[in-house]
Amino acid sequence: MRKLVLCSDQQVGVSDELDAKLLELLCETKGKIGIIPSETDRNLRYFKRTSGHYEDLGFNNFMHFDAGHEFDASLIPQLLKCDAIHLSGGETAPFLMNLKNQGMLSILNKYVQNGGVLIGVSAGAMLMCASIDICNAVADENTKIQNAKKKGKDAPKAKAKSGLALNLVPFEFFPHYENSEFINQQIQIYVNAVRRTVVASDDSQGVVVLGDEIILVGEPTVFVPK
Repeated sequence: MRKLVLCSDQQVGVSDELDAKLLELLCETKGKIGIIPSETDRNLRYFKRTSGHYEDLGFNNFMHFDAGHEFDASLIPQLLKCDAIHLSGGETAPFLMNLKNQGMLSILNKYVQNGGVLIGVSAGAMLMCASIDICNAVADENTKIQNAKKKGKDAPKAKAKSGLALNLVPFEFFPHYENSEFINQQIQIYVNAVRRTVVASDDSQGVVVLGDEIILVGEPTVFVPK
C-alpha cells in the first residue's frame, strides 16, 4: 500500500497537521528516517535542520543519503531499510536529474511498493508526481519570485527543465501556493493544457496518500481541467 506525504514545508506551528498525519503513519516504530537532500549537502546544514524537526516530533534515528556528487551506491541497502525516506526541497529539475543519473527513481518506486513511507517537501513532493512540467509553467518561477521579494531583488527569468518523475500519484503538486489572480490563471492554463489535476498547497497544507485514498490536509486548492 502506498504511504506518501506531500507538503510545501515543515515548520513547527505551521505544518503541525501534516506532522500529525506523519506520526500516524509511523506511530508503531518512530523508526529511522533517510534524508535525501536535493543537492550535495557537504556541511550537512540541510540534514541537521531537517533531522532537528523530526527530533521535535520524537524521532532520533536518521541517515544522510547523497544523490549528488557524493553518491555511494553501497549505502542503498541501508537506505531501503529506513522506515521513511525524506525527499528535500530545493531546485526541482536538478534534484530530479540527480535521482535519474543515479538510477534512484526505480529504487524509490520499489521502496514505496514494499510499504516504505515516502515524504516529499516542496521540490521533493513535486518529484513524487508524474512529471515536473508545472515547473515550466508556474512553480519554480513562483518560488524564485517569492525568494527574490524577500531579498529585495528582481526575480531571475530562467526556468527549470521539465521531466518525467516518480509517477506515484495521479495529480501534480504545486508548493508554496499563494492565492492570487495571476498564479491561479497560470495554474489553470497549465491544467487545461495537460489535462491533469493540480493540488496547490501553502506551507501549512499538503496531501497524504494511503493506497488509493487521497487525503487533503488543511484544505489545499485543487485545480481540475475545464
